[in-house]
Amino acid sequence: MPKDKDLLKELPAKELALLREVCQLGAALEEDLALQLDRLGDDLRPEIESLRRRAFLHVRTVERHGERTEIYLAPRAVHELL
Repeated sequence: MPKDKDLLKELPAKELALLREVCQLGAALEEDLALQLDRLGDDLRPEIESLRRRAFLHVRTVERHGERTEIYLAPRAVHELL
């Protein structure tokens, strides 16, 4: 789990913007993030996966009516860094 503000400085601008948006929304779907970041039609998966691998984002999968949906959340430590 990231605990150092300097780690945020190393993030590419698109990843940092996505992370800030998740923190601001509290939890988000990929479609919500694309809309909020004015990136409709863009594939956000590379940024999401990069943030997830470094523990800046958590992914929760919810199944409803047989359909799986991924919800993105930022750990409390990340909220405190931003």
